[in-house]
Parts: sequence; C-alpha cells; structure tokens
Amino acid sequence: MTRKAALIAAILLLPVPAGAAVPDTWWSQELPPDAMRQVLPDVQTKLKTAGCYGGSVDGRYGPQTRSAIIAWQKAAGVPQTGIVSEPLTQSVGTMNLRCAPTGRSTRR
Repeated sequence: MTRKAALIAAILLLPVPAGAAVPDTWWSQELPPDAMRQVLPDVQTKLKTAGCYGGSVDGRYGPQTRSAIIAWQKAAGVPQTGIVSEPLTQSVGTMNLRCAPTGRSTRR
C-alpha cells in the first residue's frame, strides 16, 4: 500500500462524531465482510430496539436486515442505501429514532 493510499484509508476509518454531518457517499461505502460480521448482531439489536427490525438477531445480512436499515435511514433523513456502513454502525442506536409499525418513521 502506498503512503497516499494508507493516509486515505486512515481518514476513511476515523470515527464520525454523533450528530456530525456525513457526506452522502459515506452511507454507500459498505463495510468489509469481516467487519460486517462483527458489527451486524449489534446493528440488528439496535434496529430491533428502534422497532425497525422484526427478525432474529442472527448476524446475517438478509432482506429483513436490509429493509430495517432502509427504514431506519428514512427515519434519520439520510440516504436510503440499506448498506451496513461506518456511519450507520456509529449512529444507529444513538439518534433516538423509532420506526412506526406502518412502515412510517418517527422520532421518539
């Protein structure tokens, strides 16, 4: 890895403070598979607490998880990608959002 590439990678992996504006493109940058496997159970648990996810917390990314992420992203007013990204992992569970049973989203 070149020095420039290492610097860019380090910048992209910096944590984003809660409530900070995140460029829309960051929501489309999916986590690497190993990282996703590590964070997915926690993401599913937080989505379930917010009323966005009705499936089991199994650490698997499937249609229910994708739909729950999109519902949460809609409630948060961020790009609706359905992707497990760094901004998602850092903000889900911290923004006090609730997905309504009808598919609409509300703030608690």
